Amino acid sequence: MLMKNCFFGFLEATQEKAVQKLQAIHGSNYRSKVLYRLNSQIKLLGIIEVLRKGITDNNIKLKLFYDKPVSNLNQQDTELYNKNIFSVTRQVHYSTQNENSLDMVIFINGLPIITFELKNELTKQNVKDAIKQYKTSRDSKEELFRLADAWCTLP
Repeated sequence: MLMKNCFFGFLEATQEKAVQKLQAIHGSNYRSKVLYRLNSQIKLLGIIEVLRKGITDNNIKLKLFYDKPVSNLNQQDTELYNKNIFSVTRQVHYSTQNENSLDMVIFINGLPIITFELKNELTKQNVKDAIKQYKTSRDSKEELFRLADAWCTLP
């Protein structure tokens, strides 16, 4: 699951000119073209590399994350860093095939970077149950896991 409003909100808030150029090129297909490019790059390079290097579409570069500046001397870098959107969402229903959900997902700028299955002794479940759940009842073809598949493996 890509938090599309968050993702495009981040792009529009941080890279307005690049977004306008891509909207002029792609017209009403702008969002789907950017998402297609994003997905293809994640499949090829993995989410971490794509977050670090961004994506390029029609020679227009989009940054997907801004690193924390080494110092506060460059105010523009600090402002861009502060526009990163870190979010945590509980009970994320990710499947288009069924009612499957994850207990928690952490996103940066609308991109899922960490998923959780929370277990506790009251329900007589532990980390082994969470691992089994990921291995046996999660379809790697679902969009959320396709985004994470390139970089996440379980023991």
